[in-house]
Amino acid sequence: MVLAYTIFMSYLCIRRSMAFNSGFDLANMADTVWQTSQGHFFSLTGANGLISRFTIHTDIILVLLVPLYKLYTSPNVLLMVQAFAIGVSVIPIYLITKKILKNNFFGILIATVFLLSPNTLWANVYDFHPVVLAIPLLFFAIYFLLEKKWLGMWIMIGLSLLTKENVGAFVAMLGLIAFFKYKEHKIGIALFLIGVSFSLIAIKVVMPLFANGQQHWALSWYNFSPGLITRVWNSLTNADAIAYYRDLLVPYGFLPILAIPWLLPAFPDIFINLTSEHPEMRSLIYHYQSLTIIMLTISLIMALYYLRHHHTIRIIAVIALLFCAIRQNYLYSPLPTSTIPWQNMYQIDSQERDFEKALEKIPKQATVAASAEVRPHVIDHPLSYNLPDGASQVDYIAMISRSRLLTDTSPKPYETQLIASLKNNPHYLVLYESEPYYLFQKLN
Repeated sequence: MVLAYTIFMSYLCIRRSMAFNSGFDLANMADTVWQTSQGHFFSLTGANGLISRFTIHTDIILVLLVPLYKLYTSPNVLLMVQAFAIGVSVIPIYLITKKILKNNFFGILIATVFLLSPNTLWANVYDFHPVVLAIPLLFFAIYFLLEKKWLGMWIMIGLSLLTKENVGAFVAMLGLIAFFKYKEHKIGIALFLIGVSFSLIAIKVVMPLFANGQQHWALSWYNFSPGLITRVWNSLTNADAIAYYRDLLVPYGFLPILAIPWLLPAFPDIFINLTSEHPEMRSLIYHYQSLTIIMLTISLIMALYYLRHHHTIRIIAVIALLFCAIRQNYLYSPLPTSTIPWQNMYQIDSQERDFEKALEKIPKQATVAASAEVRPHVIDHPLSYNLPDGASQVDYIAMISRSRLLTDTSPKPYETQLIASLKNNPHYLVLYESEPYYLFQKLN
């Protein structure tokens, strides 16, 4: 199951990238790993040159991927690692399920539901995000907690904290479960204090230190003006919130509701997503649900455990679970089998191949500025800016003139204007032109 999932999802994710449908996030992560491999530790191209990745996130686990980049310099490495991380998660899911439910069938069932869920698949398909690597790590941490294998648990916890600054909140809440449910008081207190301390130090000390004293950039997505309590309550209870809860729960047949206390570690992320003024955080076609799906899966296991003495109800629940999992996958997953024509974002034609060949001819010592969808293909350069940054400074400019979303293929205003300008500029040479792809070289 692990191997089949890893191969299939790696294939899809790589095709999406090669079809120029990946974007800003994949480029930033790939640039960070590549720059680190070149001696610029945990750095990437910012608006005015190299900046520390700590100004954006504390996902220093990216540094551990550098050896893989030494073997194969391509963003595809990150996509394969991410697919493997989600695929290998079925191992701790199976082990946890078998320990709690004492049944091999349920272990396979819940692992399958996890892989079928659009929540899981979108976290896999949407570019690359280090926090997704926390999924197997935290599943293993929970398994080791249940088995009282403390060294293994602490190793998994330590690695998971390297994936993003907000993982500390998850770990802290997991500590409360260890304290109150399993009566592991010392472990619970340690997990809580380490989790809270890590997130606070990362957000309030480390990131401002590298950002010239500025607060975490994502805090601008939140409104802290008077009336905060009322706004928070509305954010948690309005129609959008109800729809968000529904979208999270439907792939699991709503069964996690029977084990709501086990969702506690997911509450910080759910709260962060719902109170944000950035609507994408409430959309499941991104990665913002990565930590939440861990506890949805654990809650599903516990829900079936609570139904162990109700045989008929349990059978009905399993049938409903399978129906919901398959239905949601068919209707809303990013797989080519979905009713939504996602296969378009995996389509590679001769035009894409020709443009890729043109990009490969850019001298490695040259600097490049590119559209978000193109930039993952040109990160192996001293500087690879995301347009509009660097447009007037670089040696080459690579662009896509139209948006690449299925529902939005409208012209990109900035790129459209820049393309027209460069075509009439004697200081630039058109190296490749096949709508919507363009490559310009700056002449000396």
